[in-house]
Amino acid sequence: MPAISVVIPAFNAEATIAETVASVLQQSCRDFELLVINPSSSDGTRSCLEQFTDSRLKLIDAPRGNVAATRNRGLALACGEFVTFLDADDLWTVDKLEAQLQALRDSPEASVCYSFTDCIDESGKYLYPANHDAWTGDVYPQLLLSNFVASGSNFMASRRALNSIQGFDESLSNSADLDICLKLAVEHQFAVVRRVQVLYRLIAGSQSTNLAGMLNSNLTILQRAYEHPRAIALQHLRPKSYSYLYRFLSYKALQLPHTCGWVALKYLLQAIKWNPAFVATLDCYKILAKAFLAISMSTRLNLALRAWIRMTMHADRSTAIAAPGQNAQQ
Repeated sequence: MPAISVVIPAFNAEATIAETVASVLQQSCRDFELLVINPSSSDGTRSCLEQFTDSRLKLIDAPRGNVAATRNRGLALACGEFVTFLDADDLWTVDKLEAQLQALRDSPEASVCYSFTDCIDESGKYLYPANHDAWTGDVYPQLLLSNFVASGSNFMASRRALNSIQGFDESLSNSADLDICLKLAVEHQFAVVRRVQVLYRLIAGSQSTNLAGMLNSNLTILQRAYEHPRAIALQHLRPKSYSYLYRFLSYKALQLPHTCGWVALKYLLQAIKWNPAFVATLDCYKILAKAFLAISMSTRLNLALRAWIRMTMHADRSTAIAAPGQNAQQ
């Protein structure tokens, strides 16, 4: 029995699936099985996968379903003591499995482990950090406020714990990763690897750009979470939870390929409505400034400016990363 089962849902993923699978097969930890679930793709996904000859990779054809259903199919077939999921367009650093498995071994009271996440663009270039929070132990209150796990490509959990909550909720069109992490956090403790190991790819037209779907799913998830007996003593967090959700959506609106300034303002007003104190925060004024800038500038100039800012940030980050090696040579 492998220590870890890796599950990748791969629907019409020919553009990225080879790179994603390679990031798994190159892991420093070798004790895993890789289940790639192909839910009736109509492109070249299957052909891309058939090029791999590693015996740990198992390609499984399945009926078409949403991401939650496809992940559940993989979970049902998993044999590992621990299970982790990876979207077909995301990437892992080479030590992701090894570090998370070790963190769980070092913290036997924990059943779930996650790492830090950075966002990349369609070509794999760094954009910005997604989340670098480091909560451990009982994280239910923190998860109510913010999805610090950041995506379904991050967490590793014991198969027993995942099966005890019956996997992912297939009725959710979006944010099923937050929902399952909240369900896990009800009874299970979390461990963390305090470094970036997940590269979350932002692609135009993906679920992460469907703001309306994200809002509806998150509202359902939060309502259900606050109705759970586990949250009886946490009702005072509810206004901040909803405010943080709308703040997050404001930022997402500003990060879309065609920046939606008016949409960002709409969500910002909701964030303030739920938590009036938010109006006095730096985040509020950042959103306001970016939204008005997006509204006042032409689309072409706005995209050019944002591209220049990203290129500058990437250059600064590359310099910062290179500096230790340069110093060592001096």
